[in-house]
Amino acid sequence: MNKPNYQFVLTMLFSAVFLLCDSSFAATDLQVLIKQCNSCHGPNGHTERGDVPALAGKPVSEIKAAIAQFYYFERHCPNKRPRTEKGTGSSTNMCSIASTLSDEEVAALAQFYNSH
Repeated sequence: MNKPNYQFVLTMLFSAVFLLCDSSFAATDLQVLIKQCNSCHGPNGHTERGDVPALAGKPVSEIKAAIAQFYYFERHCPNKRPRTEKGTGSSTNMCSIASTLSDEEVAALAQFYNSH
């Protein structure tokens, strides 16, 4: 009787888990997140406010690190009011927003803003 090839089995198992667990979200979901970010950080991350940093062109690693710092309350989270079409929206802060984002969403947002 042949011995099973454990390396092959592990590779296949890892591949299956990776594909099944890849919780990629639709482009429409990314657009919703981008719209939320743009409400404070400006169109495509080009800020129009002196009290909110620009995201456009920032390195992916820098954006991811900043979101992680907000997630773990390592950065100050002042309340800001997003600018909306109808005026000023309700107050929110980056710690609250960061706590709702998945790793995949953070990565997608970082890639998006890095390219703008």
